[in-house]
Amino acid sequence: MHAADLLKPEVQIAFFSRFPDLTDSQKESIPPILRGEDTLIISGTGSGKTEGVLAPLISLYFDDARSSNHVQIIYVAPTKALVNDVAKRISPVLDQLELGVSIRHGDNNQLTLKQRHTLLVTTPESFEVLLATNSAIFQEVKAIVIDEAHLLFNQQRGLQLAIEINRLEKLLARDVQVVASSATVSSPSSVWQFFRPQHEFTLANQPRHREIRSQIRISYDHADLIKLLERLPTDIPLKILIFGDTKRECDAIALKLQETESISSDIFSHHASLSPEMRLTVEKNFSEKPNAICVATSTLELGIDIGDINLIILWGKARNWQSFMQRIGRGNRRSKFVEVICILPSDQSNSFTELFGFQSLLNQVEQAEFPAQEPFELFGVVCQQICVTVSTKEAGFLPLRFFKEIFQPFEFINDQVLTDLLLQMSELGLLVKDPNRMAFGPSEAIHNLRDKNLLWSNFPHSSASVPLVLGNAAIGNLNSSNLFTLNIGSVFAFAAKRLRVVSLFGGTIKVIETSEPINSKVKFGGFPQSVDVSLLSALWHYLVDNRYRLHKDIFPHQRSVELSKELDQLFSFCDLRSNIPFFQFGGKFHYITFGGLTLNSALALHVGNVEGGSNDVLLVSRKEIDFSSIPSALTDYIPIIVNLDLVVGGKTEYQDFLTSDLRALENISRWKSESYHAETLKRLVESTPFEIQAKSSFHWA
Repeated sequence: MHAADLLKPEVQIAFFSRFPDLTDSQKESIPPILRGEDTLIISGTGSGKTEGVLAPLISLYFDDARSSNHVQIIYVAPTKALVNDVAKRISPVLDQLELGVSIRHGDNNQLTLKQRHTLLVTTPESFEVLLATNSAIFQEVKAIVIDEAHLLFNQQRGLQLAIEINRLEKLLARDVQVVASSATVSSPSSVWQFFRPQHEFTLANQPRHREIRSQIRISYDHADLIKLLERLPTDIPLKILIFGDTKRECDAIALKLQETESISSDIFSHHASLSPEMRLTVEKNFSEKPNAICVATSTLELGIDIGDINLIILWGKARNWQSFMQRIGRGNRRSKFVEVICILPSDQSNSFTELFGFQSLLNQVEQAEFPAQEPFELFGVVCQQICVTVSTKEAGFLPLRFFKEIFQPFEFINDQVLTDLLLQMSELGLLVKDPNRMAFGPSEAIHNLRDKNLLWSNFPHSSASVPLVLGNAAIGNLNSSNLFTLNIGSVFAFAAKRLRVVSLFGGTIKVIETSEPINSKVKFGGFPQSVDVSLLSALWHYLVDNRYRLHKDIFPHQRSVELSKELDQLFSFCDLRSNIPFFQFGGKFHYITFGGLTLNSALALHVGNVEGGSNDVLLVSRKEIDFSSIPSALTDYIPIIVNLDLVVGGKTEYQDFLTSDLRALENISRWKSESYHAETLKRLVESTPFEIQAKSSFHWA
């Protein structure tokens, strides 16, 4: 039987009557979901995952949904923008079925409306608020959907969601069906163990393989980008999405394009510092305009509906293979191929990892060489969940056994962990301990966290922000440090506009549009990102297999030839499978390991180099290293690892409350979960150092 015929007829018509057939992903996902099974769906962008999840869930619970106004299905997305987009896309479909869609996040609460709330689309944080303060609305919930699961996997926010699901099941005294989806998962069993420990699942795996038609262009500046765009056809509408790595770069590119007369397209900029209202306006206008260019950060990586994109341009490589696939997957969705131009900006053209990053990413994706990652053991969120739990109890102390039930499926959150953490939180003044037993209640500090709206989330620390106001409307938010670095008359780029500061009074930056020259750069904040270890692995294989000699679609071609010649000179007598290239400079030995910052730092400390200098590519040491004598087991480096800062993207408020032992356990978990660490360590121990010339045009980072 065809998968669509398994659905209730009215559901099949509402969801799929506009399409000639189901996608392969939908054909595979519908049957197990209709059987009530927990399901993980892995399928490429544009393959209809949302419909492939919701159609069978609505069909399975249709009779209950039609007879009730209560929430039946909770759809959890990682961002408010994606929540809005999913609700907008699915609302007309459910209207046909006389069912309702409601949004709940920090900017919108539709649960107060008198309507059917069949499908609740929300974020992990708003789910937390509802579960703690209004759990009665969930009494009829049958299923939970986790969208873009890869963005929550091995994150504090993801474990928060996993614990919330467990708490809901405890509250209902029954299991709910869980369905997760993603385009980029390398280890399905690890993902499921993270979100649903001790639960079986069905895998619906239909990765969408599309031909990637790519070009790589080196040492481009904004003028070169404009020349490239000017050569594109003008007799047909073109929608182009340009991804940049930073908000500042996106605004600078967008402004340059906006002020270039030869570019007739509508120009937009999109990033997280724009106000929510402005982001929605950009998304709507870019979606509707037939001839437009949008310059965005990762905010448009996800499946927000922005229409059909003809060309993807990457201004700088993506941070990892998941981000790369999400970005290129936004283009040519109705085609069997995707067009992408990969541009290495001139200010990055000497960085080794940047120069060969695009080629390595393309090879990694084309050969589907994605590393597995085990679930992390995260404890910051345990602290946050304890705070939420005690804050919602009206009176009295909660015994240890109460907390044990909340975390029961998560084996790493054992009795000792809970005991240590509860006592630590008591010593810090977050909890009040019963003097006669192991029982705890809330302190005034927890009530303060709740009053400041800091109780519900596990986002990293962020610097304070201040509103940016143009006319009478807030168009964005900037780091509060700009109040001290900007002056009246400062001119900067933001949202494809030149803005001139006219007031810095009252914690607000007021601006007007201007044509004056730019004289300032605004600060956006954020956290530094290291090179993803899977990209380092791909880069090492790229060199080992001599793929750099292919010169595939790299422009200018002469620069490609020069790079190949230089690599040949460096590595021609060195077999990277059995040798570790090194050079001496500044009285130090620089070993080209491709080991990643964590491994290289641990090895440097092991051999006694406490001065630093190591990075993702280089291991730096004052003395020559005998690699055959270094320990080959990851566990041998734990005494060093526990003292390193391995948190990528910033710490959360609650990680600061952990004991030193629990911080160490988080580090150990991250260290052991990366399979690349063990593989690289084994390679290094079995390899022989080989000296190469120190002089190179490359910056080894």
